[in-house]
Amino acid sequence: MLKEEFIKLAQSQIGYKETGNNHNKYAQYFDTEKSKGGPYPWFNGKKQNVSWCAIFICWLFVMILEPANILGSPDKVRQWLKFPKPANNCAAGCPYLWSYLKSRFGTVAKDKGQPGDVIFFNTSTSCAHVGMIEKISNGKYITIEGNKNNGVARGEYAFNSTKIYGIIRPNYSDIEPKEVKPEPVADKVEPITAPNISAEKITALAKEVINGKYGNYPERKTKLNALGYGDIYSKVQAKVNELLKGGSTSTPAPAPTPKPVSYKVTTKSGLFLRKSPPSDTNSTSGTRAGAKICCMGYGDTFVETKRINKWSYGTYKGRSGWACNVYLGK
Repeated sequence: MLKEEFIKLAQSQIGYKETGNNHNKYAQYFDTEKSKGGPYPWFNGKKQNVSWCAIFICWLFVMILEPANILGSPDKVRQWLKFPKPANNCAAGCPYLWSYLKSRFGTVAKDKGQPGDVIFFNTSTSCAHVGMIEKISNGKYITIEGNKNNGVARGEYAFNSTKIYGIIRPNYSDIEPKEVKPEPVADKVEPITAPNISAEKITALAKEVINGKYGNYPERKTKLNALGYGDIYSKVQAKVNELLKGGSTSTPAPAPTPKPVSYKVTTKSGLFLRKSPPSDTNSTSGTRAGAKICCMGYGDTFVETKRINKWSYGTYKGRSGWACNVYLGK
């Protein structure tokens, strides 16, 4: 569920440290132009080198709702949250973030918080800091907060702590992916004649296989044969082998990788793991690449199992996807 993804993503950021004077990757993401793969403008201006606890919460929202293709773009995430248009969107500041989220979702009692809730803190009379509730332990909220001790770190607060300004519970029910249940299959099904499949369609499916769409055997065989063309796995796989050997296609074959190779993320702003590479695998731009799966941090390990020009396929913390290998190094 989305709430669990929200918590897991926040947990993955624990230990991140700013590089000085509030310089951090979350503000850098929002300050990146759309033409370069970022969402700018999203706030009412660039936000690097300012207090970033609220920026961290906004980053969590965008990372779980936009990469999963639930809302499709950072702009649509902002609109779903009902933040103002970029020229007026001041959610990078705690009082504004509180105001927007309160208007969107309402509040819950300070002693009724749950994991995944957004929790705000005060100084004496105003809202001054924000985090999210990771879990509840022994009558206390265990939180994850950005810009805490110059990084992302946990906090601990009693239910009745005077530091708590208020709690907001995001409601994902209107965008939560719906479970699709398969249609019941009768015990006996009359055989039907599968439609003919053209050579062009076989080639198109083979290219999708190369890009990872149908997974590995035996999952690949099951998915291909379920497309309605009958038992086409052997035909598609034969075309895949032909293309990877340098047959008639513009799709570059992946360079052989004898065994998985570990690389480190070399860009301090982090590197996105994506569902697929761009159609031009010599391009380093993520604008035309597949949906974002998650953001790998600077220095994190990516294990490569396949490479196509400037894009590598592999795993990061148990999740598989594509990353631009220009930003990977030993």
